[in-house]
Amino acid sequence: MEDLNGKITGNQLTAAEFVQPMSEIQQVIENATITLSSGDVQQLAKALSIMVTGGDFFTASGTMPTKVLTKIGSYQPLYALVQGTRVRFRSSDASVTTVTLNVDGLGAKSLLREDATALRPGDVSTTRDSLARYDIAAGGRWLLLNAPAALAPGYFDGGLLDRVNINDFSIGPTVFRDFANTADGYLTTTFTKLFDTAWASGTGNGGFPSGATRLTDTDYFAFLILHDDGTIDAGVDDSATAVNLLSDAGAGWTRYIHVGFISSGGVNTEIVPFEHSLHDNFIRFTEPGAVSFVAWTTLAIPRTSTAPANTVASLAHSYASGTSSSQECYVLISPLKAADIIPTNALFNTMVHQQASFGTSSADHIRVELDGSSQYRWRASAADADPVTVRISTEGYFFKPGGGQ
Repeated sequence: MEDLNGKITGNQLTAAEFVQPMSEIQQVIENATITLSSGDVQQLAKALSIMVTGGDFFTASGTMPTKVLTKIGSYQPLYALVQGTRVRFRSSDASVTTVTLNVDGLGAKSLLREDATALRPGDVSTTRDSLARYDIAAGGRWLLLNAPAALAPGYFDGGLLDRVNINDFSIGPTVFRDFANTADGYLTTTFTKLFDTAWASGTGNGGFPSGATRLTDTDYFAFLILHDDGTIDAGVDDSATAVNLLSDAGAGWTRYIHVGFISSGGVNTEIVPFEHSLHDNFIRFTEPGAVSFVAWTTLAIPRTSTAPANTVASLAHSYASGTSSSQECYVLISPLKAADIIPTNALFNTMVHQQASFGTSSADHIRVELDGSSQYRWRASAADADPVTVRISTEGYFFKPGGGQ
C-alpha cells in the first residue's frame, strides 16, 4: 500500500490513492478464498478470521532432516521471521535428532525441542501435526511446542515374545524407552524374524547377525533395535549389548532394548519351544529339562538351570528316599550370591521325611535367582543316609524386559 502521509491536500485524495486501500482489502478477502459480494459487509472480518485460525498451517515437503514449509493456496507467504512467528505442519516422515525448517524460502533454521535441546527420534510425527514457534535467540531457531514428553527410564509395555515355529519368532507391539535412556520406541505391529537366517532388515527376514556364533543348547538375547529416525527392527545376538546386531543394521542404528531370550536346542538353527505370559513376564518351557542326582550332602553344590543367566528360574524339585532308617532332612535352594547356610528346621525350602519301614517321596516348587552362568546353590542338612534320588526341572523363568531383573 502506498504511504499516504502528507499526501492529503485540501481534504482530497486522487482516484488512485482512494482505490488502493479498497484493492488491498479486496485482495485479503480473495486470498481467504471468499467470493466477493456487495451484499455481505462482513467479508473482511471473515477473511481475517480464516487467516488467523488457519493461516499458520503450511505444506511440508522434502525429507528428513531438511523440511521445506510453504504457505497453502492463495495465502500470502511470510514476509519475515519475527519473534513468536508460529507454523503448523504435518510431516510425511518422522524426525531424526537434527532437523531444519525452511519456511517460505526465508532460510533453513534448526528445529529444537521447546527447552532448546535436540529433538528425539519421532518428536516430529507422521500421525500428528507439529507446532513450532520462531525464536530469535542464537541467530534464529524454531522451537517445537508439542514434542511428546519422554517415557520414564526403563519404561516397557507390550513386547510379547513368541515362538512362531521351529525357526521363527515374533515380537508384538511395544512401547519402550531404550536401554541407554536416550530415546523412545513405538512398535505398532507384530515383527517376525527368522532365527535360522542371516540378519536382514524388515519383518519376515533373517534375525541372526553375522558376528554372532551359532551353537546348540544356547540362550540368545532377543532385541528390538532403534534407528535415529525412530525406525524399529529386531533380531537376536550373543552379545548382551546387541553389538553384532547393530553392526549389521548399519549407520544410524545405535539404540536397543532387551525383550527376552531365544534358546537353540539340539540343532543350532531351531528354537526351543516356550510360552510367554505377559501378565507376570513368565516364560514357560513347553519341554522342561530335568536334572537328576543322588549327592545328598551338606556341602554347597552349584547346580545349573536350563533357564537363561541372570533370570529368576522356576524349579520343580522332587525327592525319593530309601527305607533303612528314619530321619528328617531339610533342603535349602538359594542364589549363589546369597550367604551359604546349612539348612535347619528353622531355615529350609523343603523337608524330606524318611521312614524306616517304607519309602518316602516329596516334591516342591521354588523360584531362585540365577547367576551369570545360570547356576544356583543346593544343599541338605544331612549327608547320605540312604540312596536318595533328586530330580530338579526348570519349568521356566521370570524376566523383566528392558533391563533384566
